[in-house]
Amino acid sequence: MQNRIINEEESIHSLYINLINRYLYFLFCVFLVFSLFIGFFLKDIPISLFLIFISFSFLLIGKIKKSNYSKRVLHTLVGSIIVVLTFHISFFHVYNYRNVGDEYFYFSLLSLIPFFFDYKTQKNIVYILILVILFNFVVVESFDLNFIPRNRFLAGNNYKVLKVINIIFSVSTFFFHIGFIADKDYKIKLLVKNVNSKRLQIADLTAANKELNKKTVIIQDLVQNKVKEVIDLAEQKSPLFVEKFQLFFPDFIPALLKINPDLVSSELQMCALIKLEFRTKDIAVCTDSTVKSVESRKYRVKKKLNIPSDVNIDCFLSQL
Repeated sequence: MQNRIINEEESIHSLYINLINRYLYFLFCVFLVFSLFIGFFLKDIPISLFLIFISFSFLLIGKIKKSNYSKRVLHTLVGSIIVVLTFHISFFHVYNYRNVGDEYFYFSLLSLIPFFFDYKTQKNIVYILILVILFNFVVVESFDLNFIPRNRFLAGNNYKVLKVINIIFSVSTFFFHIGFIADKDYKIKLLVKNVNSKRLQIADLTAANKELNKKTVIIQDLVQNKVKEVIDLAEQKSPLFVEKFQLFFPDFIPALLKINPDLVSSELQMCALIKLEFRTKDIAVCTDSTVKSVESRKYRVKKKLNIPSDVNIDCFLSQL
């Protein structure tokens, strides 16, 4: 049952991992298309190559196995890429004379954070990333930053075309982010619900097992008390001993008679006492016999039951 629960949890977890990988491939496609547009239509080859590098970075992250160790690597890589992209957006916002809508990508980056990071358990890194993005936005909007070169590849209507493209890309990625985040939250809720449900099942099974163990202990105590009653009858030399013995060991005497039907009552009684772990001296007392006569009887019974010479009769009867 527990293995089945673990398998179900792993199945739901794999769905969540697949969602992350699909999202990374989506980012790969977005940045690759945008980089090709920059390279072919705007002829800005250095920037195009930089964006291609970023796009393949997302593809590489998607190939990383999402183990507990690599989760830290994943968060480090994604956090670093978000910071790099923030500076990238800030650079291009100034580089393009703040006139082509690069600032809209800040909002896309902000919507990227909740997909990869948990606000509850990773507050510090979330706050740092948000502050980095906001700080860049305020700086590029408030200062001239003359040390940053200006674009020499754009002219005339190219600004309008690039602005429209930037707005379309930023708005599209924003809504895609929202969709992925909603899907992620759904899968996390499904996983948590499943885990809680299975934990309740395990708790119920554990409680039922404890109750069963209690009943087993009670039954064992009752059996031990009844066996002690049988032992007391043997020690009292009661004629009811064999009858009571058969109530608790109903298969024992039939098994002996199946091996040798010629066993007499005194021999069967002795075998019953051996089954109850009576020693030779105790059997002699219970049967009003001498120790020597009991040993002789044991030898005869061993022969009748075809017990090998290297096997002790007491061990043989205890396992029967």
